[in-house]
Amino acid sequence: MITKQGYLLFLLILFVIFEGCATRYPLGLKEEQWQALSPQQQAEYTTKQYQIDEERRKRQEEYRQQKEREAVEATRVEKDRILQLYRNARYGDIIQVNISGGSIAFIGERKGYEPLSFDLVRGERKRIPFYHHDRHVTYQTDIWVAYDNNAFYFDIGDDQKYEHSTDKIVILDNGRWDEGKTYHPKTLDKTTYSQAQGIEVFIRYKLLPGMQRKGSHHYYPSQ
Repeated sequence: MITKQGYLLFLLILFVIFEGCATRYPLGLKEEQWQALSPQQQAEYTTKQYQIDEERRKRQEEYRQQKEREAVEATRVEKDRILQLYRNARYGDIIQVNISGGSIAFIGERKGYEPLSFDLVRGERKRIPFYHHDRHVTYQTDIWVAYDNNAFYFDIGDDQKYEHSTDKIVILDNGRWDEGKTYHPKTLDKTTYSQAQGIEVFIRYKLLPGMQRKGSHHYYPSQ
């Protein structure tokens, strides 16, 4: 038995559910079916629909939280993997990169940027922040880069299969990374994220502890 207070509550729920969506009726009923119901039946149907919606909302929230936990765990695992790569790195596994000159896109418009340097270990893919200072405003854009397969990759996007993409800059190790080499890569068109134009990229292998150097050659001493 539905009391008067209960009936008013159902009507309130009904109002909230259908506010701004007058053509949607509980349980997929058509307008003529809904109008044929008594007020008590309408209240019961509204309650059922509310329960269904609430259950769906809970499932969606559980799914969102699960995905969030998975993302956090994946990030942790990736950080541990990269940290281990750096710890076990030998000569040739880490490159030092300097990028300067030219322009990249900030909010869709090519602008100059603050020169920057960073390290990459073989197998690492990470996002590098670029900054453009304009009076009292500083713009930032993040560009994904990677080092793998004896090549440096620039503007690969958040894509695990970046090797197959053509809309990026790829600089292969041409045997000049011992002493370091400056490159002037191609211009990326406006369909790319960075729209890099006229940039200079300097790459060299990082000198690592326990390594000896003779002339232009680097090697590890025998163990």
